[in-house]
Amino acid sequence: NVVDDIEMGITHVVRGEEHLPNTPKQQLMWKALGHEPPVWAHVPVLVNEARRKLSKRRDKVALEQYRDDGYLSAAMVNYLMTLGWAPRGDSEIVSWDRIEDEFRLEDVTRAPAFFDEKKLTAFNKEYLKALSPDEFVAACEPWLPDDYDRSRFGAIAPLLQSRVGTLSEVPAMVDFLFREPV
Repeated sequence: NVVDDIEMGITHVVRGEEHLPNTPKQQLMWKALGHEPPVWAHVPVLVNEARRKLSKRRDKVALEQYRDDGYLSAAMVNYLMTLGWAPRGDSEIVSWDRIEDEFRLEDVTRAPAFFDEKKLTAFNKEYLKALSPDEFVAACEPWLPDDYDRSRFGAIAPLLQSRVGTLSEVPAMVDFLFREPV
């Protein structure tokens, strides 16, 4: 890692607090290789509902899993930024530009942050509502079966937009409009 970081010109490292014990060794390696170590910041870990550290063995942690479930990347980024930190004001749902302007590492809380999938879904729902009707239809496309009439779906999509939390929910909500009655 040290060699890779040196080659990439890394100047700041932000990582989970579980890496705190290996930081002195890495600083010594940087110096032994003739380089100034980066600035280190250690942030609290993310925990699940049981208040245990998120684990790839028992928790859904891969971003691809959330993408495949129909979470928008902007909603995920916004939600992740609020874990242990909050923007000024009443709303946690803010633009990336505002996050960039307001985020300060020293404002990150010291307590572990709870990864709440229900709250993530609420964020995603707000991002879905903010899409234009055409953007919403386009976003739904990967989840729509080939035999769905796209013009019919486009006509009803605005009714779905305010009801779904993830894009993967869409087909089940409209299936009866595109299938023969059983």
